[in-house]
Amino acid sequence: MGVNREKWPDLFKPTGDAAMRTPKPFTTLSIIILALIALGHLLRIIFQWEAIINGTSIPVWVSAVPALFFGGLAYLLWRESRDDAT
Repeated sequence: MGVNREKWPDLFKPTGDAAMRTPKPFTTLSIIILALIALGHLLRIIFQWEAIINGTSIPVWVSAVPALFFGGLAYLLWRESRDDAT
């Protein structure tokens, strides 16, 4: 009572080299978001932007931790998506 997948292959699924090199859209979106967060923290460090939360001034050096963390996550996810695609 179901569709025989062997008779009806996925028509919209990329084949050949395109299937090998195309990362999933969610992976690409995650890499972009993580990289933008890291970039924001790096820009705060470079331009010495002040951050005040609830009246407390947050030192600029604190942004180094999330910049490294989110930058590292973006890099590792990008590398993993390239390894999966090859």
